Amino acid sequence: MALLIGTLVITSAVAVVFKVISQADEEPASKGNTTLRDHAKVNPALFADSRVEPTFGSGQPLVSQLCTQAQLETEAFSRWRKELKEEPRYHNKQWEYAFILQALSERDMMKPGKKGMGFGVGQEPLPAIFATRGVDILATDLDVEQATKLGWVGGNQHMSSIDVLNKRGIATDEQLRRQVKVMNVDMNNIPNDLKDFDFIWSTCALGHLGNLEKGLQFIENSLKTVKPGGVAVHTTEFNLTSDTDTYETSNTSVYRKRDIQQLVQRLTAQGHEISVNFNIGNGPLDSYVAEQMGSPDKHLRLRLGGFAVTSLGIVIRKNPQPVTP
Repeated sequence: MALLIGTLVITSAVAVVFKVISQADEEPASKGNTTLRDHAKVNPALFADSRVEPTFGSGQPLVSQLCTQAQLETEAFSRWRKELKEEPRYHNKQWEYAFILQALSERDMMKPGKKGMGFGVGQEPLPAIFATRGVDILATDLDVEQATKLGWVGGNQHMSSIDVLNKRGIATDEQLRRQVKVMNVDMNNIPNDLKDFDFIWSTCALGHLGNLEKGLQFIENSLKTVKPGGVAVHTTEFNLTSDTDTYETSNTSVYRKRDIQQLVQRLTAQGHEISVNFNIGNGPLDSYVAEQMGSPDKHLRLRLGGFAVTSLGIVIRKNPQPVTP
């Protein structure tokens, strides 16, 4: 279920209706508004208040931050890329994987004895990397019937078996089967008995739960599975063009700055810790918007429905104080 911007899959099994969400009333704007932006552009003015470019592996822990060119050019990023067995390229999906691994490594989560859970894991390589570190992992995804209806199976983005988690040969078969368990979980209906994990993660999955609010609710609800003081790391699509209108279908929601600011308010009110850096970077590729879905490189920003879209990484430290029911 880990859909990346650039590989939007729409099948006959699902009716996907495009709409532009307006800040004024949170209802779809008129049909004519869907074609207002013929050339998606990054809008730097929206993020001018974030003046410090995000770092990656500089000694300062990652915060919730946007994908930028400079981060992909660091030694820390290169180490993760090699461990992921990926060739060098400027692609947001590489950054998402490395962001999750770096954020968890910095918080001492990637070692024997730790327990983590992934949501909407699909066929991503992260469980295999965790297995090489001796971390106990529960990898979850939709059941086959639901995934087929939503178009995930045909796009090779569904976890059909544990073996698809190690297609790159990152872990040994023994490591994978010893450390990783798999389970069907609906991210909109997380079972109550899933709890006491040191960390959880999702890679570009929360924007595909039906609408913007469902994704935010998932972030809040999934924290119930984490120990007090534990960590949640997620990535999702982010709108670089507008803080009023945004792209939304029954299959993909693109978050605006205001949506993330609302999330911060909701989480901090519950005692959780989250800090966001909205700086968009100043490299040439930070303002370049790829027009073609699935571009092999130069793919840090993509045109989607007339908006310039990139990846946002979210890091949350759960309230260290147990909450009394």
